[in-house]
Amino acid sequence: MTVEPAIRDRPLLSERFAVAAVVVLLVLNGLVAFNQIRRLRLHTNRVEQSHVLRQKLDSIESAVITAEAGQRGFLITGQESYLDQYQETVKTVDSLVTQLLALTEADPAKADIAIAIQPLIRMKMEELASTIIVRRNAGFEEVRRLVAKNIGKRTMDSISKQVDQLRQIENRLISDREATAATTYGSVLLTSLMSTIVSLILVVAVLYLVQRNRQRAEQAEATIRREHEQLQASLDRNTILELENQRMGQYVRTIVEQVQDYAIFGMDDQCRAITWNEGVRQVLGFDESEFVGKDVRQLIFTPEASELGIPTVEFATAAQEGRASDDRWMMRKGGTRFWASGITSAVKDADGNVIGFSKVMRDLTERKRDEDEMAELATKLSEMNRRKNEFLATLAHELRNPLAPIKNAVQLMSMSESRPENMELHDTIARQVEQMIRLIDDLLDVSRIGHGKLTLHKDTINLRGVIASAIEASSTFITEK
Repeated sequence: MTVEPAIRDRPLLSERFAVAAVVVLLVLNGLVAFNQIRRLRLHTNRVEQSHVLRQKLDSIESAVITAEAGQRGFLITGQESYLDQYQETVKTVDSLVTQLLALTEADPAKADIAIAIQPLIRMKMEELASTIIVRRNAGFEEVRRLVAKNIGKRTMDSISKQVDQLRQIENRLISDREATAATTYGSVLLTSLMSTIVSLILVVAVLYLVQRNRQRAEQAEATIRREHEQLQASLDRNTILELENQRMGQYVRTIVEQVQDYAIFGMDDQCRAITWNEGVRQVLGFDESEFVGKDVRQLIFTPEASELGIPTVEFATAAQEGRASDDRWMMRKGGTRFWASGITSAVKDADGNVIGFSKVMRDLTERKRDEDEMAELATKLSEMNRRKNEFLATLAHELRNPLAPIKNAVQLMSMSESRPENMELHDTIARQVEQMIRLIDDLLDVSRIGHGKLTLHKDTINLRGVIASAIEASSTFITEK
C-alpha cells in the first residue's frame, strides 16, 4: 500500500532538468522582453515628444499669423471687431512660448533656438500693439507710412526662420527615433518568437517525460489496485450488511418519526410499546414518556372492547395470520373516543416466532360521522319514498270506487232515449270518465314502478283509432277557438 505514493513522488532527473530549463528560459525571456519593451516605450515617448514640440511650433506660428491678420484688418478698416481675434491670440501666445521653453530645456541646442524665438515674438507683439495705437490716434495714413518701413515683416521673417530651424531639427529627430523604434520592435518580435519556439520544444519534452512517468505510475497503481480489490473482496460481508441494515433502519426510523397523520409504533410480545412517533402524539395524544413501556391494550382500547376480549382476539389473529384490521372506536389520552382505522401486524424472527407487533392507525372520526349521517339520510329518504308510493296507491284505489257507479250511470243513460243536445253532454261525460280512469291507472302504475311490479306488454293497435281519439280530445278546444 506504500508503493503508490513513492512512485508518484519520485520524478526522474531528466524531467527535473527539463522543468528547470523551461522555468529559466521563461524567466530570461520575460527579462529580455521587458527590457526591449522598455526601450521601445522610451523611443516611442521621444517620438511623441518631438511631435508635441512640432505641434507647439505650429501653434506659435499660427498664433502670430492670426494676431497679425486681426491687426491688419483693423488697420485697413478701422473696425474694432477685427481686434477680437488679435486680443484672443495675445492672451495665449505667451503661454505657448512658455510651454515651448519647457519642452526644449533638456536639449541645449533646441533651448537656445527657443530662447531666441521668445524676444522676437515679444517684439512682434509690441509692433502690432504700437501700430494699433497709431491707427486709433493718427489715422490710416500715418499707420500706412509706419507699415511701409517693413519692421513687422522683418521681425516675422526672423520668427519664421527660427521656427523652421527648430522644426527641421525635430523632423530629423523624429526620423531617427522612428527608425530606432522600428528596429527595437523587430528585435522584440524576433526575441519573443525564438524564446517561444524554444519554450514550446522544452514544454513538449517535459510533457513527454511526464506522460512516460505517468504510464509507469499507472501500471504500478493498477497492480496495487488489483491487490487491494482482492483484499477488499475478502472482508466480512456480514459487517457490510449490518452497516447497511443500520443505515436503512435509521432511515426508516427517521421517516416514521416525521409522519404525523398516522400513529405508528411497535410493541413487544406482551403488547408493551417500544417505539413512538410524532403521529402517536397527534392521533392518540401521548408523549413518548407516557407511551413507551406501557401496555397498549389498556391505553387505547375502549372498556367495552376490553370486556368483549377484542384486543386479545386482534393480537391473536395478527399472530396467526400476520395481520389484523382494527377499524373500530378507540380511545386517546383523556378517554376521548375516535374512530380509528388501521392494521396490526405481527413481527417475527428468522424462525417464524412472534417477537412483537407493529400498529399503524389514523383518526377517521369525521369520515365515520359523515358515513353515518349519509346512511341515516338514505334510510329516511327510502322511508319517505315508500310512504309516498303507499299514499299514491291508496289514493288511486279510493278514486276508482266512485268512478265505477258513475261509469255505470253513463252507460244506462246511453240506453235511454234522449234529445240530441243531451247526447253531446253524455258523450263528454263518458270521455272524461274514461280519462279519469286512465289517470288513476297511471297512478297505480307509479306505485307498481316503485315496487318493481310494472309489466310492459307489446301489442298491435289500430293507428286510425289513436288518431280519432286524439282529434276527439282536441275538438272541444278547436271549437272554442
